[in-house]
Amino acid sequence: MSAACLLAGLFPPSGYQLWHPKIYWQPVPIWEDPFDVTDLSSSSCPRYGFERENALAEFDSESSQYQKLLQYV
Repeated sequence: MSAACLLAGLFPPSGYQLWHPKIYWQPVPIWEDPFDVTDLSSSSCPRYGFERENALAEFDSESSQYQKLLQYV
């Protein structure tokens, strides 16, 4: 519910999106499909897989210095 409230404030309707004179709300998607369902490029592009693995390795090495903080949070 809080995500819907936040998005309602971030994306107020205007113009043709106003469907009720007293309700300033429009549907905004909150959830997305899982990455493995929507990511079709990795199966057809070897370079993507290579670059993704490099980026994940770089992220792991950079984020390792913040492990205590991340565990605390």
